[in-house]
Amino acid sequence: LASRVLDHHPVTERRRQAGKLPANGVWFWAEGTAVQLPSFQAQYGLTGAVISAVPLCFGIARLSGLDIREVEGATGELDTNYEGKVAAALDDLEETVQKRKEGQSETFVDDVIMYEVLSELRDIAARGGISCTCGHRGCAMEVHGAAVDLVCPACGGRLRVSAATDEDLDRLCCQYTLTIKGRKEPQI
Repeated sequence: LASRVLDHHPVTERRRQAGKLPANGVWFWAEGTAVQLPSFQAQYGLTGAVISAVPLCFGIARLSGLDIREVEGATGELDTNYEGKVAAALDDLEETVQKRKEGQSETFVDDVIMYEVLSELRDIAARGGISCTCGHRGCAMEVHGAAVDLVCPACGGRLRVSAATDEDLDRLCCQYTLTIKGRKEPQI
């Protein structure tokens, strides 16, 4: 809609006459005020952490009471530090396991299985064994209570890796590579 409105606007016409590119969009930006988000723990009975390089993700995490894990080399782009993100997730998981041993609340169906699955995924990623059918190598991860979703940052394709039982771990340990079923065209 903005491009149609701006296409014949006097400012756009002057820009064209001056040999400049036409205005084709409007970006409204201001500091605004923070919204009130419900506590993640109060709503779902779980705690968690956000591992990202994107300030918006950190802001949402803070507003919902989640911990923030900053990772050196995390860029939010395709060249991000995937191994560092996995290591941060493993560190957070170790902390969760320790809390469970001390009698605090559960986060995963089986914390030990989840730790082992994340460790195995780290090893597969470190040897370049995670790829997508769209051609991209590497992935982002979403950790859930009983599974880990591997997400291709180039096309958005997903592969769910179950992480709740001994059988899930055994199945993963037999894999040298993992292939995400990607979408035909990478998302922009």
